[in-house]
Amino acid sequence: MRGNPKIGQSMRSWKKPFAHAVLAAMVFSAVGLALGAAAEKTMAKEPWEAAFEKKGWVRLGEAEVRKVMLNATLSPDGKGYQVYVAPDGAMIFRSFLGWTDKGKGEITKNGLFCRQWVNVRSGKKLCTSIWKKGGTYMSVKASGQVFRTLVISRGNPANL
Repeated sequence: MRGNPKIGQSMRSWKKPFAHAVLAAMVFSAVGLALGAAAEKTMAKEPWEAAFEKKGWVRLGEAEVRKVMLNATLSPDGKGYQVYVAPDGAMIFRSFLGWTDKGKGEITKNGLFCRQWVNVRSGKKLCTSIWKKGGTYMSVKASGQVFRTLVISRGNPANL
């Protein structure tokens, strides 16, 4: 029976639905707390991120990474090799000694720049966050280790 008990009506007839409602409220509250804690954990910054920010570095989001990394030529400190990343993510690698490789780059929803080469790193995929300070960019692994400091040029001026 639903609703409040009427005079003379047994409490047994409304206890069970009430107990189910209380149990459901407790379950949904626990699930909500767990989801909230998980969301807070994913949004929490790593200590190394705070350290980079304190030094003036800004982590780029997905849209900014797309704008900076696609249709661009990348070079670590301007030495050693160059990589052209086409607008569709196709990549061409050329060392200054003439060695070449091809690969594919992609940008994740949380702004990571992932790349996978045919030969470099034995074809293993690597994803890094991209940080900017003034006109300087750096690529940082999930551990906080700086992978590369990058010089980035728009387009493909080296005709890779």
